[in-house]
Amino acid sequence: MNSWQVFNVCLLQWHIVTQLGFKYFRVIVSDKNYGKPQAYLRLLVLILLFSIGCFIETCQAAQEQQTEPQNTEQLGEQFRRWQPYVGLSIGEWQVDAKNFDEDYAIEYYFGIKITKLFSVELGGFGGVAEVVDDNELLLYSYTLAGAIQLPVYENVELVAKVGVHYWDTELKLPDSCHDSVLCIDGETIEENSGNDSFYNIGINWRYGDGSSIGLAYSRYKFEYQNEEISSGYTSIQFMFRF
Repeated sequence: MNSWQVFNVCLLQWHIVTQLGFKYFRVIVSDKNYGKPQAYLRLLVLILLFSIGCFIETCQAAQEQQTEPQNTEQLGEQFRRWQPYVGLSIGEWQVDAKNFDEDYAIEYYFGIKITKLFSVELGGFGGVAEVVDDNELLLYSYTLAGAIQLPVYENVELVAKVGVHYWDTELKLPDSCHDSVLCIDGETIEENSGNDSFYNIGINWRYGDGSSIGLAYSRYKFEYQNEEISSGYTSIQFMFRF
């Protein structure tokens, strides 16, 4: 990769960051997070993530000019750019607050690899947690994230993501059942919505033709009864690259 190619990669990354940044900025100034420094910090982290990516790309380009590539076909498959992929994870969701029990959640995402290391992902997250008195808290979320996929050893790679999720929560009464045959959905007694930051770290093992399996840990924030709540999501994830 020569200097001109490195410049084009950095320019492309900055263009994507700019587009995402402006869209997110409009969300910040139009919702209840306006004026909160945490909202602007999330935008700064996203820009910083891709700026670091540009720096890493430049360093790798300089190193490639000094060393001959080994097993070009294998590296080309591993680092192929503009490669779409889909992922699914299932795991345990734990809300960091009193009166909540651990429960389950599911996450899905679609991503595109835009450089050797970096991807942009769109996805969704859904979790159910049991609250005191058998009530249930349901969280539905749409996610937008930048991801780093860093190979560390043969088919093993480390993954880190940071982004924003747009969430809706529902607090529901327990279902009413009669004779274990007829069940009526519990009444929704509280609803909230908003957007907050999230991050994810994990490790993947690649096998077969484009498939991988791994472990991941995510942190999501949302509001419950006018208080900011954090939650942890420990999962096993599956991913397939096209």
